[in-house]
Amino acid sequence: MHDARPAIAVFPGVCGMTLPASDGAPTAGARPSLDEVYGRTFGPLHAAARALTGRDEAFCLDVVQDVFVSYIRRSPAWEGEAAMWSWLRTTLVRAAIDRVRRDERARRRESQRPARAPGTGESDPWAVEWLREAVALLPERDRALLGLRYAHGRTLETSGGAEGIGWSSVQGRLTRALRRLRESATEWMS
Repeated sequence: MHDARPAIAVFPGVCGMTLPASDGAPTAGARPSLDEVYGRTFGPLHAAARALTGRDEAFCLDVVQDVFVSYIRRSPAWEGEAAMWSWLRTTLVRAAIDRVRRDERARRRESQRPARAPGTGESDPWAVEWLREAVALLPERDRALLGLRYAHGRTLETSGGAEGIGWSSVQGRLTRALRRLRESATEWMS
């Protein structure tokens, strides 16, 4: 069921959240280690994500993870404690907005798909046709292995025996074939 609350509501407490006292505040221009930043900021960031979004635990953990990924990618050097918290708060708000928008886009895409009755075996005719064409573009051996493994339910070992290759080769070929199909599907859907 969809929550009636606004997706993001900025609460005054988030911008003025209580910060833990620091023995090792970053000095001007220094880049603290990820362990140090994580240890000191995870709790306040998680609490701020909960207050900011009103979402569940998993969503807020994802938002906080996005903040730390941003920290790793950008490697910011702060000019003191206030600058660090300012960057973290700004990054948290942006990460939360991005996640909410991503969820809303996914929800809209899902609602635009034609409904199918569960368990009826009905398939989207466009998707079935696309899949046939995409599989036809795969090398012959990969098509045979896909058929043996997924259409006939064979094990990796018996699929490999039918094609004269080992189970580890079958696994590698299937992984690559499925990756190609997945990439092709992503392009087709966008």
